[in-house]
Amino acid sequence: MSASIARYLKDFGESQPVPHAMDETVALPSSFPDFDLGEDDSFAMPAPVDVDEEKRISYAEGHEAATAALTEQFETEKRAMLESHAAEIAEFQARYHTEMAGFIASRLQENHDLVVSNLDEQISAVLAPVLTDALAQKAVAGLADIIRPSLTDGEAVTLTVKGPKPLYDRLIEALGGNEKAFRFVENADVDLSVEMDNSVLVTRMSAWASSVRKVLK
Repeated sequence: MSASIARYLKDFGESQPVPHAMDETVALPSSFPDFDLGEDDSFAMPAPVDVDEEKRISYAEGHEAATAALTEQFETEKRAMLESHAAEIAEFQARYHTEMAGFIASRLQENHDLVVSNLDEQISAVLAPVLTDALAQKAVAGLADIIRPSLTDGEAVTLTVKGPKPLYDRLIEALGGNEKAFRFVENADVDLSVEMDNSVLVTRMSAWASSVRKVLK
């Protein structure tokens, strides 16, 4: 075996001498000295712990903390709910006001149109007779102006008049009551016509009557 390896191995050769026990005896003190602690409170026994009281205090503190946390959570949720409801109410009111404004405007326009239509009908019904009478008077007066020169020429003429009796009476009145020169033929026509010198003169009241009937429908 090489010397380099042998120096790491235990020598199992000759046994080594066992050391002898100590011949001298160590003296120990027969007793420990007394220590006077006096009345130092640092070495006093701690006061007994009241477990029930500690539990009560811990429960009260926990209950208070939980109550505060739940109260804050409740207030937060309540505020959020109130804000949400307020927003919904505001949206509903805005939509309601818009729809109501449109409805009112529509109804007002309908009522306005109805009132105007009724007024038009009533006014037309009231004015139609007045205007018809005025137009008839003007038409008869114009017809009399055309006929009058023929009656003053001194010639014996006979004019044939056809139409409603009221217009004929007005024509005779406009001509001074000279009824001898006329031959009257009453009919249900609206216009008053006069046959003179191979021509026919007409008051043209029928066109006005047709317009009045259209308005009154």
